[in-house]
Amino acid sequence: MKEYKFMQTALVISFSVHALAVFGSHLLPFLKVPQADKQVKITYLKIEKTPKDDVKLKPDMPAKRIPPPFTSLEDIRKEESKDKSRDVEFKKPELIKPEGVSFKKKVNLPPVDMAKIDNPTYLSYYQIVREKIRRTAFRNYLRSETGEVYATFIISSDGLIKHAQIIDEKSSVSSYLKGIALSSIRGASPFPNFPKELDYGELSFNVVIAFEVE
Repeated sequence: MKEYKFMQTALVISFSVHALAVFGSHLLPFLKVPQADKQVKITYLKIEKTPKDDVKLKPDMPAKRIPPPFTSLEDIRKEESKDKSRDVEFKKPELIKPEGVSFKKKVNLPPVDMAKIDNPTYLSYYQIVREKIRRTAFRNYLRSETGEVYATFIISSDGLIKHAQIIDEKSSVSSYLKGIALSSIRGASPFPNFPKELDYGELSFNVVIAFEVE
């Protein structure tokens, strides 16, 4: 009897082992031991929004950036105008005119004591000297004062002024006109060299410079 129970028990164990080997994969879901549910603790974080977060940019819209400091077109024009104002353009001095009065300057050099001179070469050279002095005096004459200035001067054979002076008793009382006359005679030098016909080391000349306005 005991042997029969032992064999029966052995058969049951053997059958169970073979059944588990053959059908184990299909029986596993049914053999799982239920596990205790795990408690999951959820923590919520509060994220504060900033003003920048409210701005939604479109895909095609580039982000706005603060431009770097720059010089405006108006500032550039102001700088250019300042630079131009520094360039001082030389202008010929204008005549000093009294208010409300307009005039036109005029300078003449009438010949002096020509009746006593009969040398045509001297007269021709004298005409060249007078014309050069007249042009220089016209450029220097910048006021409305009028009058005549009598001057005498000496020219060397190479055309340089050696001596010049104003004859006060025959000239205007204006010191301005006297100064213009004397500076014009000296400023017109050098003159042409003496022609061969004037075989002299130096010659003296007299001129009357008449300053007039219209």
